[in-house]
Amino acid sequence: MTNIHPFPGTETPSKEPIKALILCPHCKVEMCLFGIESESGPRDLYTFECVACGDLEVRGVQVKAAASIIIPINE
Repeated sequence: MTNIHPFPGTETPSKEPIKALILCPHCKVEMCLFGIESESGPRDLYTFECVACGDLEVRGVQVKAAASIIIPINE
């Protein structure tokens, strides 16, 4: 069996287990991101799907404006 080592210079900030982001209200199973839709202005809709029962949960998320950077390519 191969030993797994973290990248040099990385540390785990906490020994506590990672908490689930969104739990299914019916099954209490962690939901997976199913899709992202752009709504209006700086708001997106994130759709999550339960891997156990297929239930969907939609959440509105405030997003930061992305900066557009054009990098010229020298030919």
